[in-house]
Amino acid sequence: MAAKKRRKSKHNKDHASFQEVQEGQEKPSKIYEIKPRPAEERKELSPEEEKVVLEVPERGNIRRYEFASEEEKQIYAKMMKKRKLHTPYFLLGIGINLLLYYAGLDLSRNMLWGFLIGIGIPITTMLGLAELHYRYIILPRENNG
Repeated sequence: MAAKKRRKSKHNKDHASFQEVQEGQEKPSKIYEIKPRPAEERKELSPEEEKVVLEVPERGNIRRYEFASEEEKQIYAKMMKKRKLHTPYFLLGIGINLLLYYAGLDLSRNMLWGFLIGIGIPITTMLGLAELHYRYIILPRENNG
């Protein structure tokens, strides 16, 4: 009987070898590598200063996000609040496009203007109104309360 030859994958470098998996070791990720802080820095910081945590309640669960500094935590919290506003304002921009179309503005004959108006209005509405909503409604509420 002929012995079956084992086909080698062209992408062997992406997979951990059998011995590594068997021993419980994994290859480090190619995207990023998490490096622990040096021992000197860890001794200087107290446990409260070492971890900056943002807890976000989500559908009955609490998600914990850890950051390197308080500034990064504040930036992330701000972006999370603005992200929730993007979808409704994008849909409002699409509604504005529909109103313009039913009002008689038909740009289907000119590809460039049709594309700019068709994409530009929803994106501009989404980014602009989300920023205005955040600055004039959400921030004053946070600062007063």
